[in-house]
Amino acid sequence: MKKGILTKSIIISAIVLPFLFGIISIGQKETASNELNGSITFIEADENVANNDEKSAVEQEEVSLIGVDISGAVHNPGFYILPDGSRVIDAIELAGGLTEDCDIDFLNRAELLTDEMKIYIPSREDTADFSRHIGIDKTFDSSDQGKKLININTAGSAELQEIPGVGPVTADKIIEYRSSHGRFTSIEDLVNISGIGTKTLEKMKGYITVK
Repeated sequence: MKKGILTKSIIISAIVLPFLFGIISIGQKETASNELNGSITFIEADENVANNDEKSAVEQEEVSLIGVDISGAVHNPGFYILPDGSRVIDAIELAGGLTEDCDIDFLNRAELLTDEMKIYIPSREDTADFSRHIGIDKTFDSSDQGKKLININTAGSAELQEIPGVGPVTADKIIEYRSSHGRFTSIEDLVNISGIGTKTLEKMKGYITVK
């Protein structure tokens, strides 16, 4: 009787123990797999954070700034810092916008800004002489902003030679003409001088005045 019981115990042990060992082994494998997957995910997350930090640093390095000085017909003239690639309209907005007396017909708001650029926003008073002689529809060249007009009734030879198309000989002719005929009453009187034709006069108009 005891021998039969012992035999049954051995048989049961032979069946149950391998089953228990299998369960324990599977559990250990799942735990190891979860731990491994967790480690991989953690490493990948760290790599993504590092890549994002490097990308942000590169983007910050690529942003360059420029400084411009804006004055004239704006509410808050002064020195302003803007991103490189900004335009005149961006500087105007920083300066509080245009004043009511600004002459926008002589303003190129789309012009690209450069570092150390001086921007002068013309008023209607500034452009009154231009409007009379070259027409209100002509674009105001930014290089002429704030430029002082040369009075052909009072300027000397050196100053007259700053006018496009005027050399030493033509400057002397202008001085001689006004000495003989009196003051110029209009810019168009210059065509009476030898060497100054209508085409030359057109180039000169934006730089001269008789007042």
